[in-house]
Amino acid sequence: MKKQIVKLTSILMLTLFSAFALYAENADEEKSPWALSLTTDAAFDFKSDYVSGPTHFAPITKVYGGIEACITLNGSYTLATPLGESWLVKDAHVAFGAAMELSPITFKPTLSIEFQPLPFFVLSAGGSFGIGWNMLGFEGLCAYDYYFDEYQKLSTFEHPYYEAWAKATIMFDTGAIFAGDWTHVVMMANFKTMYAGLMNIGRNTVYEWQASKNQVQGLQYDAQVVLGYQMPLVLSLAGIRFQATGHFDGSDYGAINSTFDGAFASISLSPLFQFSFGDKDSLICLLDFSSRRSFAESNSAYEDVRLHTVGREWYFRRVAFSYTHKFF
Repeated sequence: MKKQIVKLTSILMLTLFSAFALYAENADEEKSPWALSLTTDAAFDFKSDYVSGPTHFAPITKVYGGIEACITLNGSYTLATPLGESWLVKDAHVAFGAAMELSPITFKPTLSIEFQPLPFFVLSAGGSFGIGWNMLGFEGLCAYDYYFDEYQKLSTFEHPYYEAWAKATIMFDTGAIFAGDWTHVVMMANFKTMYAGLMNIGRNTVYEWQASKNQVQGLQYDAQVVLGYQMPLVLSLAGIRFQATGHFDGSDYGAINSTFDGAFASISLSPLFQFSFGDKDSLICLLDFSSRRSFAESNSAYEDVRLHTVGREWYFRRVAFSYTHKFF
């Protein structure tokens, strides 16, 4: 039954993307409501051994700490829904989106809907249903076993990943007030609430998805703020991103919440640079300075859920790249 659900989901997504391509071919390029793009994401992680004790910085101890990569095919159809003749609401619209994300160890289709009633405000919601697998030493789908103190591999189709989310975004550009090519100080802030987990595992079971350990089912948040300066150059944007993620309720981790701090917020501050190559291609480069739990006990492998959280550890996590090509 689960294999049939995944197969039907894949067929539905392929049908949607076929429709995007079919209708876009016959639409006027400037006015077409259809959009299709391909995004390639990659990251090079550095290795920083854990340092026990209160809040501190952990230096890089090894240049190579891992690699990450995935590609995502994104398609959307935009429907104009003007709310009046005023410049503030005449361009209101609804966008219906579909995406297929593929990494070496996971496959995740997504459906979404977006409503933009104002030029600076967007509401969106969506859901994902994905599968993961383990190969060549890379772990895409595992569950933590307290008895053996290790992550055990899970069956791909017995434990699909699911996620439902809602997000609000606000945007501002000083170029809307001050005319000119060099007057664009831009700001974007969004808050995303999501409920995610794996099917057919215990309520407080700690799991690994997409090589990311210590996850549990529950209601989570992802808050981001980007502040940057936009320029009419190949380097089209330079700025910084703040991000905070975590669980609303630490009790999602069950009995270990009191020591592990289940509601711990992972915070990152990341300089970012966007390069634009014409109207259809862009590259974003990000230097990710992040934070994680700091424990009373020494630990060199990963955030062991049996340890006692006593502070925050800052470290240089990775260099990330995201390249997007717009087909139409």
